[in-house]
Amino acid sequence: MNFEWLYDVPSSGWSLSGTLLRHTFPLNVFKKNSGIVDDPADSWRSTFDRWGNAQARRFRHFSPPPTNRTENILIVQNAPKRGDK
Repeated sequence: MNFEWLYDVPSSGWSLSGTLLRHTFPLNVFKKNSGIVDDPADSWRSTFDRWGNAQARRFRHFSPPPTNRTENILIVQNAPKRGDK
């Protein structure tokens, strides 16, 4: 599993909400980009939490209600400060 690709999402893909940046991904796209396969217990969530808490921007995830039968994931991060990755 690797979540570093989130840093490669263009800034135009994130929406600013106060001091947070938000982006909603289809869950299957998020899992594919992160290399998550065959994880019926969703253990990736605790791995993501540990990774996100270790990042300067503090990435977090939420599960919003599905839209158009698509399960989504909302990723929130602190807006970058000068010198942040």
